[in-house]
Amino acid sequence: MPCLPPKRVSRPAARHPSGYLPQATGPEASTYPRKTLAQSISVALLAGLAAWPSVSGAVIYDEPITGVANNDRPGGTGGYDPAYALTEIDGVLHYTFANGDSVALEGTGTDVLAVSLSTASAPVALDTGGSQPLSISAVRKQSGVWGLAIGIDDAGTALTVNGDSTIKAQADDSSATGGGVAIGVRATSGANIVFNGTTSIDAFTPGKAQGIFTSGGSTITFNGPTHILAQSRETLEGVYNSNLSTIIFNGDTTVLAHSIWPSDNAHGIYNDNVGSRLTVNGNLTLESIAQGSTAFGIRNQGILTVTGDSTVNVSSPRSAFGVANTHWRARMNWDGDLQITVRGGSYVPFGNPSGISNDRTPGAQMDYNGAVSADVLSAAVTYGITNTGDIRFNSTSDPVSFTVASTCSTCDVYGFRNLGSISVAGDLNITTSPSGTGNAYSLWSVPLDTQNASITVNQNGGHSVQLDGHIVTATSDNGSFLGSVDVNFDTANSFLAGLAGGWQSSTAYSIGRTTLAFSNGARWIPQGTGTMSTDFGSGSLTLGDAGMIDMASYWGTFAPSSIPSHSYRTLLINSTKGATVSLNDDARFRLLSDITGASGTVTADKIVFGSGITGFSATGTQGISIAYDPVLDDVSWVNASTISSGTTIQAASPITIVDARAAAGGTATFAAATGLARAWSGTYENNLVSFSYAPQVSLSADGRRILLTGIVIGSGGSVATLADNGAEGSVSSAVGTVATGENVAVAVAAMRPAETVLTAADAADSLVNLWSQDGQASAQHARTQLRSSDAEDTAVWVRGDAGELDAKTAYSRDHSQRYNGVTAGADRRFTRDGASSAVGVSFGQTRSNANYEQGKGELSETTLGLYSGWAADGGPYVVLGADASMLENRYTARDSVGRHIAGKYRTPAARVYADSGYPFRFSEGYYIEPQLGLSVGAIRGSEHTTRNGVKIEQDGQVNSVARAGVEVGRTLQGLGVNGGLYARASALRYMGDDLEIEASQDGATVIPDTADRNGTGSEFVLGGDIGFGLTSLYLEASEATGVDTKRNWAVQAGLRHSW
Repeated sequence: MPCLPPKRVSRPAARHPSGYLPQATGPEASTYPRKTLAQSISVALLAGLAAWPSVSGAVIYDEPITGVANNDRPGGTGGYDPAYALTEIDGVLHYTFANGDSVALEGTGTDVLAVSLSTASAPVALDTGGSQPLSISAVRKQSGVWGLAIGIDDAGTALTVNGDSTIKAQADDSSATGGGVAIGVRATSGANIVFNGTTSIDAFTPGKAQGIFTSGGSTITFNGPTHILAQSRETLEGVYNSNLSTIIFNGDTTVLAHSIWPSDNAHGIYNDNVGSRLTVNGNLTLESIAQGSTAFGIRNQGILTVTGDSTVNVSSPRSAFGVANTHWRARMNWDGDLQITVRGGSYVPFGNPSGISNDRTPGAQMDYNGAVSADVLSAAVTYGITNTGDIRFNSTSDPVSFTVASTCSTCDVYGFRNLGSISVAGDLNITTSPSGTGNAYSLWSVPLDTQNASITVNQNGGHSVQLDGHIVTATSDNGSFLGSVDVNFDTANSFLAGLAGGWQSSTAYSIGRTTLAFSNGARWIPQGTGTMSTDFGSGSLTLGDAGMIDMASYWGTFAPSSIPSHSYRTLLINSTKGATVSLNDDARFRLLSDITGASGTVTADKIVFGSGITGFSATGTQGISIAYDPVLDDVSWVNASTISSGTTIQAASPITIVDARAAAGGTATFAAATGLARAWSGTYENNLVSFSYAPQVSLSADGRRILLTGIVIGSGGSVATLADNGAEGSVSSAVGTVATGENVAVAVAAMRPAETVLTAADAADSLVNLWSQDGQASAQHARTQLRSSDAEDTAVWVRGDAGELDAKTAYSRDHSQRYNGVTAGADRRFTRDGASSAVGVSFGQTRSNANYEQGKGELSETTLGLYSGWAADGGPYVVLGADASMLENRYTARDSVGRHIAGKYRTPAARVYADSGYPFRFSEGYYIEPQLGLSVGAIRGSEHTTRNGVKIEQDGQVNSVARAGVEVGRTLQGLGVNGGLYARASALRYMGDDLEIEASQDGATVIPDTADRNGTGSEFVLGGDIGFGLTSLYLEASEATGVDTKRNWAVQAGLRHSW
C-alpha cells in the first residue's frame, strides 16, 4: 500500500564554483542535515541560485536512501524531513521524484552516502520525473579522519534508476588531514544496478577517487550515454571493476581520469582480476592524466570489449600506457576504430611507455577488428606495442598505424616489441623517431625461453606496408624457441626503411628468421652509411615484378634543383643461418653512381650477396636504374648531334654494382640485366636539356656480377616512361623507344631543350608578336586623318590600344598575352591643288603580360615614330612611316623539378611601312576601297644570361607583312557632325626570318626549334570616326589570324584636336 507523499518545498542548493557543494564551516556544520526550512532558504539566497538546476517546487532530500521503507517514508523511523515518496510494486520499492528533485547529503561523519543500500534493503527503483535529471550527491567535509563519500553505494541488492541522473561524490580530506575516498557509484556483494537514461558521474577528492567501483560479482548496466569524471591526488580510477564483476555501457561513454598535482597513479578504466567483464556497446572516449606517477588508459586483467569507435588519450610524467592487458588470461576485443595517444616521461619505474601493452605470458589476447592509430612519445625507451601474448589486427580494409618517438638522446624506439605473436591482415604503417644515438626498430621479434615469437604482415597480399625502422629477430637464450618476422611488401607505396638483423643481448648475439618479399614497385630502402650488413637468419629475401632495393632514397629526393648530400654505400645481404635469395624477373636495383669520377673516384652503390646466402636464384632479367650521377648535371656533352641521336657517356672503368660471387657456395649467377630508363617528372632536366637516360649495364664474363659501364642518354626520338613516382621503364638502345614495366606508360620526348631554353624562346617569340601587332596598327591614324578633311591644320592626338594574343610554338607549346598601350602625336596637314598631305611624329608605350607553359613575362615596347601621307581630293591616298622601338621582356618560370628561372631580354627594333587605298564612291556616302600595305622591320640580335647561368643569344631577324584588303563604308555628314562607319577584311602574308635562339653553358650549346612564322593570315576590322568641329574621335575593333598566332580581339580608340 503506498505511503504518504512528503511535503514539497523549494530549496535550491548552492554549488561550488568548481562544480561541487561548498564545505560547511562553523557551529552549524554538524547539524546541516537537520537545517530548518528558513535556514536552508537563507543559505541558498546567500550563495546564489546558480549551478544545480532548480525548479520551483523541487525538493532537496538531505537524508540517505536506504531501501528500507519504514525508515525512509513520511513518519518513518528515520525521521526524514522531507521524507521520500515511496511505492512498493511487485516487491520493488519505487522512490518517485519530481522534476528538479535532488538527493544531497553533506556532513563530516565517517561515511557520507547519498544512496546506501545493503542486503537488508529491498530492491529499489529511483523514478525521475520531468526534464531535469535526478541529482544525487554526497559531500564529506574535512574532518581530520579517514572517511568515504559515495553517491550510490549498493552492497548486495538491486537498484534501478529510471531516467537521467547525475551522481557526485566529494571528500575533502587529503592524506594530510586523515584521508578520504570519493566514489561516484559503488556496487559490492553481488549488487545489480541499472541506469536507464543519460548518466553523469563525478568524483572529486584530494584523497583517492573512483568514478565507479565494483567487486564481489556485482553488475552495473548503463542504458544510455554515460559521462564519468574522476579527479584526485592519490590513486585514481575513472572506472574500477573487480572480482568477477560486470559493467556494461549500452551507449556512448566518456571516462575522464584527471589527477590533481602532485598525484599518484591514474587509470581511465581498470578491469581488475580474471573473469571481470567490462563491455562498451557504443563509442568510447577515454582520458587518463597523471600528475606525478603512472597513467593507464585501460588496464585489463579480465575480459574487455568495445563495439564502437574509441579514442584513448594518456599522459604522465612517468610511465604511461594506452591500453594494456596485465594478466596472462586477459582478453581484449575492439570492433570499431581505435585512436591512441600516449605521452610519457623519462622516469619509468612501472615500465616503458607504450601504446598497446599485452605484456603477460602465456596467452594474453587482443583482437582489433577496425582501424588502429597510435601516437606514442616519451623521454625514455618507447614502444608502439609491447607484447608477450597474442595480438591480432584482423581487418583487411582498415589501416593500422603507429608513430613512436623518444626525446631521450640515447633511447631506442620500437614499433612492435614482440615476444609473443602479432598478425596484421591489412595495411600497416610504422614510423619511428629516436633522438641522438637511439636505434629505431619497426619490428622486433625476440622469443622468451618458453615460447616462439612471430610477426606476420600482409600474408594475403594487396595491402600497403610502410615500415620505418630496422627488423630484428633472434632465438631464445636456451636455443629452443625462434623469433620470426614475415612481411609481404607488394604495393607501389610499400617500403622498408631499415635493415634486417639479429639481436645482441647482454650475453650473446642470436638470429631468428626474417622473410621479406618485395614486388609491384615496393622498395627496400637500407639505412646507414658505409657497408651495411644484414642477417636474414634462416629466412629469405624475394625480389621480383618491379620490387626493388632502393639505395638512393635514404638520402632524400634527388632532383636537379636539390641534390642532397650523399655518399656511396655497400649493402651486404647475408646470413649466419643459411638464408635464401630469389631474384625473379624484373627484380630491380636503384643506385647512385659516379661513372666519371667527379667526386674523386669512379664509384657506385654496391649490393653484395654474401657467403651466408646458401640458396640463390636469379631468373629472368634484373633491372638497374641510376637515381643520380654527377654526369647528369654536366652539360658538356650537349650539342646538336647528341640532341638528334643521343649519346652514351662511358664509365672510366666498369663498376661492379651487384655481386653474387660469394653466394650459394660460389655458384650463383645472373641470367640477364638491363638498364632502366629513369622517369623523373617524365625526364631528367639540367639547365640546357631535358632527357631520359638509362644505365648501360652488362654481366661479367662468369655471369656472377652486374657491371655498370656507362649512362645512355636518350635520342631526339620518343621514349615511353612510367608516369608514377619515379618508376622505371627499360631501355633497349640509345636510340628509339624504351619499353615499360607493368604500369601504364606515357610517351615523352627522349631529349629536348630544358625549360630554361624553351621559356627563353617563348619570351622572345612573345616580344616579336607584340612588336608585330603594333606595326599593323601604325598606319591607321594617318589613313583616317587624310581622308577626313581637306583643310590645312595642325593637330595633336592620342590613341589607346588593348588586345589579346595567342601563339603556338615548337614542342607543342603555346602562350598567351594581353597588352595595352598609349600613343600620342602631333602632325601638320597641307592642301594644294585639291590634294592634301601630312607630316607627323608619334611617341608611345605598350605593356603586356604573357603566360608561358611554366612561367610568365612582363613585356614593354617604347616607340618613336615619323609618318607622312598624301591623298587626292576624294581619291587615292598613300601613307609612309618609320619607327624605332626598344623591346624588353622580364620573364620568370620554374622547370619540371621546381628550379627558378629568370631572364631579362632587351633589344632595339626598327620598321618602315607603306599603306595605300583607292575609294570608289557611290550615292548617299557609300564607298568601296581596295587597299594595299607593306611593313618591313628588323630586330637586332641580343644576348642575356639567365639566373641559373644559361647564356641566351638571339640572332637578328628581318620580318615583313604584306596586306591586301577591301574596306566598305559610308561617310556621314550633317548638323555640324561628320564621320563614317566601315568594315575591312584583309589577307595577310607573313615573310622573313624565323626566330633563332642559341643557349649555352660550360661549353655546351643547344639550338631549340622555333615556330615557323612564314605563311598567310587574315584580319577583320569594324570601325568608325566622328568629328565635332575641331575635335574628332575614332574607334576600331578587330581580330586577326597568323601562322600559329591569333589576335583574339583588339580595340583602338583615338582623340584628335586640330586648329
